[in-house]
This record gives sequence, C-alpha cells and structure tokens, in this order.
Amino acid sequence: MEFFKKHNLTILCLTLIICLSSLAAYNYFHQKEILLQQLNVDTDSIVQSVTSSITKFTAIKDLMNIQDLIKNISLKLDIFEFRYLDKDGIILNSMFIEEIGEKFERPNFDLSDPKNLGRFYQDERDMTNVLAISYPVKGGGQVLGIIDLAVDISEFDYTSEEVKEASVLRMQTDVNNLLNAISSSVLSSLSIFETVDFFDFLNAFIKSTENIVEVALLNKEGQVMVSSNPERAGKELGKEITDIQRGFLVENGRDVYRIIDHIDPKQPEGNHLMLLMDATSYVANVRQMLLTAIAVSLFTIVFALTIAYSIYRINLERAKKENLRLETMVKERTKELKKANERLKELDQVKSDFLSTVSHELRTPLTSVVGFAKIIKKKLEETIFPVIQTEDKKVKRAVKQVGGNVSIIAQEGERLTTLINDVLDLAKMEAGKIEWNMETLSITEVVERATAATSALLEHKDVEFVKEFEDGLPEVEVDKDKLIQVVINMISNAVKFTDQGSVTCKTERRNGEIVVSVLDTGPGIPQEDLPKVFEKFKQVGDTLTDKPKGTGLGLPICKQIVEHHGGKIWAESEVGKGSKFSFNIPVTAISEKATETIDVEDMSAFFKRVKDHVVSTETASHDGKKTVLVVDDEPSIRELLRQELESTGYLVKEAVDGIDAVKQVKEQLPDLIIMDVMMPHMTGFDAAAVLRNDPLTASIPIVILSIIQDKERGRRLGIDRHLSKPVNMEELLKDVGTLTHKMGSAKKALIIDSDKNTVNTLRYALKAKGYMVEGAYSGPEGLERARAIAPDMIVVDSLISEQHSIVKTLRFEKGFEDVVFLYLSEDQKKNLENLDVT
Repeated sequence: MEFFKKHNLTILCLTLIICLSSLAAYNYFHQKEILLQQLNVDTDSIVQSVTSSITKFTAIKDLMNIQDLIKNISLKLDIFEFRYLDKDGIILNSMFIEEIGEKFERPNFDLSDPKNLGRFYQDERDMTNVLAISYPVKGGGQVLGIIDLAVDISEFDYTSEEVKEASVLRMQTDVNNLLNAISSSVLSSLSIFETVDFFDFLNAFIKSTENIVEVALLNKEGQVMVSSNPERAGKELGKEITDIQRGFLVENGRDVYRIIDHIDPKQPEGNHLMLLMDATSYVANVRQMLLTAIAVSLFTIVFALTIAYSIYRINLERAKKENLRLETMVKERTKELKKANERLKELDQVKSDFLSTVSHELRTPLTSVVGFAKIIKKKLEETIFPVIQTEDKKVKRAVKQVGGNVSIIAQEGERLTTLINDVLDLAKMEAGKIEWNMETLSITEVVERATAATSALLEHKDVEFVKEFEDGLPEVEVDKDKLIQVVINMISNAVKFTDQGSVTCKTERRNGEIVVSVLDTGPGIPQEDLPKVFEKFKQVGDTLTDKPKGTGLGLPICKQIVEHHGGKIWAESEVGKGSKFSFNIPVTAISEKATETIDVEDMSAFFKRVKDHVVSTETASHDGKKTVLVVDDEPSIRELLRQELESTGYLVKEAVDGIDAVKQVKEQLPDLIIMDVMMPHMTGFDAAAVLRNDPLTASIPIVILSIIQDKERGRRLGIDRHLSKPVNMEELLKDVGTLTHKMGSAKKALIIDSDKNTVNTLRYALKAKGYMVEGAYSGPEGLERARAIAPDMIVVDSLISEQHSIVKTLRFEKGFEDVVFLYLSEDQKKNLENLDVT
C-alpha cells in the first residue's frame, strides 16, 4: 500500500498510456480487418465471374473423358483393357490411372506399323484370354489418335470351337460399333474445342474490370496454360502454387493481391484460376496505420520499462530474502523426502523378500501334503474302499466322508499352490527376474493345451464349452508355458462367473496379428469397473457381499506376459450380457516364413548321415525295470516320489544330497535322475555340472524338481526338464517315461549357427530323426554348450567353425574323440529354407 500511495500519479499516467496504446493497436487491426474483408469480397465476386465463364469452356473439355463415355456405351461388353493414345503412342487416358503419360509398350506389337492398326487378334493377359485391337482415330486423312481396346473372351474357352468362333465374330462386330462411336465422339470433341479462343476471352474480361493485373489458367502441375500476360504463358510456376491460397506479393515493383482457386471445387485435381489484383492503395493505408500503432506502442513500452525498473529495484531485495528462505525449506524437505523414499524402497524390498521367502518355504511341505493326499486318495479308492463291504450305515457314511475329506485336502492344496505361484510370478516380474523360453509354435497348440487343462472345471456346471479356431494360422514366437497360463486364466475366470449358457474360446487373424478371445454368458462387468480388472489385488464386485475368488493377481500377470510378447490384453463387457477377454500376438516375418514347407532333395545325403549315426546307449536296468535316482534332502519328498514311481513300475534309489548322488551314480548308472537344487554340502546344479562333465554320466537324463526356477542355468548345464514344487505328478511321470524311453535310442546333437531360422529348422528335423537337440548362435557359445552337454554330433556353420577354430579345438579335447562333426555350407542353408520340417 505504501508503494501505491507514493507513486499514484505515475501509475495513473502509465494506465492512461497503456489504454491509448491499446486503442491505437485495436484501431489498426480493426481497420486492417475491414479493408481485408472488402478486398476479399471484391476479389471473390471477380473469381466467381471468371470461374463461371471458364466452366463453359472446361465443360467442352469434359467431353474428352473417355472413361465416362465407355461406361455409357459399352455396358454389354466385358472391357478388360482400355486406353486412348496420341499418334506417337503416348497414353492420354486409360482405365489404369498410373499409365497416363507413359509410352505404350507391348511385346511383339509395333504401333508405328499401319498394318497393326484396325486388326483384331487374340492374346492371353493375366491368365485371361482377350480379343484385342488398336484402332486409329483419323481426321482429314491423318491419324490423330489410337484407341487400344481388349475384351474378355475367356468365357468362350469352355465351349466348342464352332461356338467360340461364332461368338468371337459376333464380338468383333460389337467392338467395331463401339470403336466407331468412340472415334466419332473424340473427333467431335476435338473440333468443338479448337473453335474456342480462350486467350481473347481473358483479355476482354480484364479490360472490362478495374484493378485486375492478370488472369491466368493453371494446370494441376502449376504450369500456365493460358494467361492475359503473354510473357507468362507456358511457364512452370511450381506445383505448390496450385494450393488454394490468398496473399500479398510484389509483382514487377507493384503491390498485388494474389488469389489461387479451383475452376471447379468438385475437381480439386483439375485446373486452377490465378487472379492478380492491384493492392497499392490498400498497402499504403495499412503501412500508415502500422507506423502509427508502432510509434504509440514504443512510447508506451519505454514509459512502462521505466516504471517497471523502479518496481523491480524495490522488489529485488524482498525477492532475495524470500528466495533464501525458500531454498532453506526446500533443502530440508528434500532431505526428508530422500529418507522417506529410501525407507519405502527398504520396505518394498522387505515385502518382496518376505513374500518370496514365505512362498518358497511353503512349497516344499505343500508338495508333500498334496502328493501324499493324492496317494492316500488313490489307495483308498483302489485298495481299501473296495474291501470294506458292510451294510452298516455309519461305516458307509464314514467311508464317504473320508474320501471327500481327502479330495478336499488335495483340491485346497492345489488351490494354495496356485495362489503361491501367482505371488511368486508377480514378485519375479516386478524384480525383472522372470525367465522367458521363446520358441516358434502354433497358437492353436497353446489354446488346445489350455482348454484341455481346464476341461475339468466344466464337469459340474451346466455350461457348454465352444471352440472356434481359425484354420491355417501362422506360427508365432512365444513362451509356450506362460502363454498357456494366460489362456487358462481367461478360461478359468469365464467358467467361475458363468452358471449357465456357454464359454467360447476363439482364435482368428487380424491385420498381421493373431487374436485369442474367451467369451462367456455370465453376469458381465459394469463399464466403470472394466479398467480395474487388470490392476493388482483388485477384484470387481462388492467384496463384503460377494466372496472373492482368488488373489486378484491372475489378470495383472496375464497383462505383463502378453505385453512382453509385444501384444495387448483388453476386456469388453455389458452387464447382463456376459464378458469378452481378448489378447493379441504380432505375427513376425520369421513366423510367417516358418509356415512354408517344401521338400528338398538336396539334403537327403545329410540326413542319411544323421540316420546312420543314431546308435543305442545302454544303462543299468534290473529285471527289465528302469532305475530312477531321487536326490532330495527332504525325506518326505523322497518318500513321496518313491511311492509314485514304484507304483508305476520303476526301481527307485535315494540320495540325500549332491555328493551322495554323484557317488551313487558312479557306482551304478541309473536310467534317470530326479534332483532338488537347494541341498546341503553340494547343490543340485553343482552335482549336475559334475555329472555332465564326466563322459560316463553325461548322457543320463536329469530332471530338476525344485522351488528354484533358474531355468537358464539349467539349460546351460544341459538339464533335460525343469519342474517346480509342488509338482504335477502326472507331468513328472510323463517326462520320466519319455526321457527313460529316449535314453535307449537317442543321441545328443548340437547346432551352431548365427541364423535362428537355420537352428530351428535343423532342430525340428533332427528331433524327428530321434535326436535330443541343443542350439547355439555364436562360436564362443557353441564351445561352451559343447563342453557342457558333450554331444554325439555337432552341426556347425563352416564360416563360424573357421573363425573360432571350433572343430580344431574340440577334436583334441577329452571326450570328443568319437564326436561326428558336420559342416553346413551356405548352399545347404539356402536349401534348408524350404525344408519340410513337419
């Protein structure tokens, strides 16, 4: 307030000057707008007058549009090709716009030879038989143009020769009539157009109108076709000049106002009108107003700067003091926020570590609980219950209750396993430690596996399951297990919330991507809740009245899996009409190529050598039974696996840690090893490394069964299968059966090539020949994998082998004396691109 009392007169003067300056500026812009509007009105009326007159002449040119003429005359003929050429063979008009302006060319046909004009001939074009003719348009004894016409006669190919000959003769008569009509129309249009002197019209128009400097007609390329200024006619002004525009410019030292407009607004690619108006008086008025406004504005600015500087000096000291105070506060707050942020990071890490530790610790006892519950259930149903034959109702009721209780234990154990897996998956994804095992396969295989895994959910529901799978979908590069997890989650959610009606699983291809959808006829989701379904720990619905069905982690995990594959997942729903959950996976060029399969005879010699190399390997068996060594420090897990494997017909041995396992294997070779990772004295990975580096034990299949999910390390060590606890016993027994069966006949092969397609193609082909196949994509990686898995055969790119001396290096190492090395040349790799790997 003190400042305003001291400088009230200064502030009043400043206010008056600013008002005067604003008024001057407003007057300038207002007057300029009025003059500009008047100029636009005047020029618009002139442009309309010119364009209406020009339209009469351009209407005559429209008669040259032979495409419209063809549509009106030749409705009964199947025109296959049509074009109009000048006498030199330049295409002036055509059914195919891209040909206009090009030179007419056809093999074995010369337009300059008069014998070829007016003669019918048959030809085959684009797998279609046509009746063709090049017909001259003559005027005054000279050829003015040429009509090239072809009529589709392929429909006569399936008739007898007599019928075809008669039909072609009749067709020639119709074509001749059409050509005569077109020729006469063209000659008529040319003669009418030549009677118009457009230049005289423009000159007469300029003389009758004030202030017009020039009127010109431009084509779409910016070339002056006709102008009232003879010096400009025929000049190229540039294609950009044909854009609709208005503006001032200096023409021959004079200020003019230029307008570019369409002759016909319905034809933006047609001719344009250019009009130049004298704007000398207008520009002079504008300049005078501009100078006045600038002078007032400058005076105002100088005065305002003087006042502002005074105010600045007064407030500067205040600002410095306030800034110092604020800087001190910011530093203190920054320290507090930094400490709080570090504390939050610590708490988040503690949370993640706690979830991971608890989940891992739960999985080992849970494996025993679920496994023994299933064994008890199986023994009760197959052995004990059939023996208990009594009429005592209490005994019957007890039998039924025991069976039901055991089933509940197994089901709830599996449910608990799913919840623990969700928590672990989420923790891994947040930490960026999840492993991805990408492979090329059919999306239909993924969906079929998922539908098979969820079929049991529909057994006790009155819900129909429908499959709509599109045929011929290309293969995609995905992590099969994780994508199966996504589809299983979508189907499980649909079944959970659908009590009647149907659940439909659908696959289709859209615009370079494959879309998988699951539709249900459940209650639906409100629109306001749709964005929440992919949020962590969120469950749609009233959690106080509706019992939650899961952790709320399934869909967020699915979202991260799909996005890692370059796709997206979304939901569509309407209350009372069901829901639709979908995700897409892009189809890559590699995936497209993988679907092409053709036989290649050049590789027959290669695969003959492969076939000759397949030999058998013998391991220890007892009375025809396969021997399995179970390695785990938990007695309950060893006992569980023993019971399951012995009931299936295997001879089981046990080892308590890695050292014990290595010792027993060297004493007597088992057919297969099932091994935990976390064990005292020696871990499962260390034991596997020892066994893989010994030629006597390198070929024994090893299955890792652990809560540790380091599959990448297992792959480098040559682990055959990696399963997690709690184990799916059916999957374990299936893998054990497969590996022990292959052990008797299969050999290991290593493919070393930088091209992923080559590795994948050979992998499929060699697996079909009975090999267990590994791949490496560089020389150093190939050497590492060869030493880790000790293959029986190595297929290596000749260039990589030469660069890294792979064959020379491995030939003289222990354990590689009998390894077969096969070189892969560039010619063979080209043939592999067409190899039938199916």
